[in-house]
Amino acid sequence: MRGSGKTTNGKILSENLGWKFIDIDHVVEENLGKSIKRFVSEEGSWEEFRKIELEALQKTLEKYPKNTVVSTGLFKKSDLNSDKKKRWGNS
Repeated sequence: MRGSGKTTNGKILSENLGWKFIDIDHVVEENLGKSIKRFVSEEGSWEEFRKIELEALQKTLEKYPKNTVVSTGLFKKSDLNSDKKKRWGNS
């Protein structure tokens, strides 16, 4: 879903709702100290990146459980642990 407008649309949605906006790609890049592209080419694979992305998402949802628009890539609700699923309804 790269380049599909997730960040742009997420920012617009969060502004309209008056909610916080978080782009998980930016969180991951900040945590890694490098771009995702660089991480994948130098140190890992897309599969490893997805694990890091999911961990960042889970931590973000713990920190901001309400009134937050989160932009993420190939995330499915089923990827979250059962505690997180309860907040989002049944899977």
